[in-house]
Amino acid sequence: MNRIRQTLNKYIGSGLLAIFTIIGIWNFSSYGIAWDEPTQRAIGYMSWGYVLRMNDKLPTFYDRDYGVAFEMPLVALEKALLIDNHQAYEAHRMRHLASHLFFLIGAFFCFLLVDYLYRSKWLAALAFLFIVLQPRLYAHSFFNSKDIPFMSMFFICFYLLAKALHERKNIQFILLGVSVALLINLRLAGIIMIVVVFSVLLIDSILYKSKRSIIIANGKSFILFFATSALVLYITWPFLWAHPIDNFAYAFRNMSNFRWGAAILFNEQMIPTPKLPWYYILEWFSISTPIVFVALGATGLVLICIAFIKSNFSIFKNRLEQQTVVYAICFGSPIILVILLHSVVYGDWRHLYFVYAPFVMLVVYALNYFIKTKLKWIALSGVLFTFCSVSLFMIKQAPYQHIYFNSLVDSKTPEYLYSQFELDYWGVSYKESLEYIINNDLDSTISIAVQSYPGVFNQFSLNDKDRGRLKYVSDWREAKYYIAQYIDPKERANPNWQKWFSVKVANNTISSVYKIRPPSITQP
Repeated sequence: MNRIRQTLNKYIGSGLLAIFTIIGIWNFSSYGIAWDEPTQRAIGYMSWGYVLRMNDKLPTFYDRDYGVAFEMPLVALEKALLIDNHQAYEAHRMRHLASHLFFLIGAFFCFLLVDYLYRSKWLAALAFLFIVLQPRLYAHSFFNSKDIPFMSMFFICFYLLAKALHERKNIQFILLGVSVALLINLRLAGIIMIVVVFSVLLIDSILYKSKRSIIIANGKSFILFFATSALVLYITWPFLWAHPIDNFAYAFRNMSNFRWGAAILFNEQMIPTPKLPWYYILEWFSISTPIVFVALGATGLVLICIAFIKSNFSIFKNRLEQQTVVYAICFGSPIILVILLHSVVYGDWRHLYFVYAPFVMLVVYALNYFIKTKLKWIALSGVLFTFCSVSLFMIKQAPYQHIYFNSLVDSKTPEYLYSQFELDYWGVSYKESLEYIINNDLDSTISIAVQSYPGVFNQFSLNDKDRGRLKYVSDWREAKYYIAQYIDPKERANPNWQKWFSVKVANNTISSVYKIRPPSITQP
């Protein structure tokens, strides 16, 4: 029995990674193409062409200020696999698998981090599951190459930060600098890690102000870290090459005041994004994350705040609590800034998916606290029950796990969610609707009209033969079928059309195919 336990302890992390990798390889092809995917791929290709001097369009490209730390490697993968720029079917399949695997790598680094801080592989295994069993993030890990890689990179940075601050080796700060540079390249909000590293080293210097050698060492460590970050960021982001400071400032200004102002569905109202209520992010986070996760994370945040207040800055002398304070800051400060600055956010809380990385660490902190009390089995039972119920949902509703709501919202009443919140706002369900048409209509050419752009993009989720049968028309009167996405519940289909097929999740319609009836002919 002891030998079995030792074997499980040794391989539990790699075992979880292997199991979820197999699951991902098994079902990655079932996910449709999301709204932003063609744009993201174009961003990668534009920088790729600029680097290889194949074009000089990057300085005037509309989305030139987007980082390419993930998109350019995906283009490199396409080239390595001999996928041509026009082979969108193969490219998007590869992108989905690569994105998901990076998500799992991020979860594995969280496993390593928890094991490093708590010396418990079983607690680390639970941390891994807190990530991969968050339904919304799991689904997005296939088709969202912006927000999920950014979150995953935070886990890598947190792990390297913990090691650098504990081991104090130059190589650790160099590796941390590289990872933080890539984090910022993914999204500029990663700058928070520069502030975190500087603050922790500054506080450490103040706490040990009587030891000159520690202050000097901290100063050298930060300079090494910052210089590495700046250099790697410049090298890996072609947009910065011509005018590093000006272009970085331009990208930062655009991040602070994002160029988008359409209306989105929130609590049964279509609200322009600049006028969303201050609690938008908090509500979305609370209703789309399993309740037990939310409760544990909130408890962890309260516990570490209490510990900080009681001990003042001396808490930074304890490695575990020092890091947990960092996680509390990385979780809370972005949310507070979004609220105070009225930053443009939309599409649930996806712009802040990265805060789930520090949030998981707060969950682990609370769970570790309960494990040491009489509430141990109650806490563990709640976690395991949640894992089971969430897993059942994810299996049953695949590949639409991103339409997950916890019990704080009524998901049993038919079409309730459909009238309250955006559901499949990225349009990945178009894939299934298109497949249904292809499999149930024998015509060699099928004319279709779609409600939004993802309906066109998702033809590339079909093979060449099936895609060749589709004919897209802009005028629905020329179409045989119309596919509705239901972004705005007030947008109703023509009552004369026959609903032929619908994609449903938790009793709510997220996409429908309508047969367009030909107009009646009046006899003279």
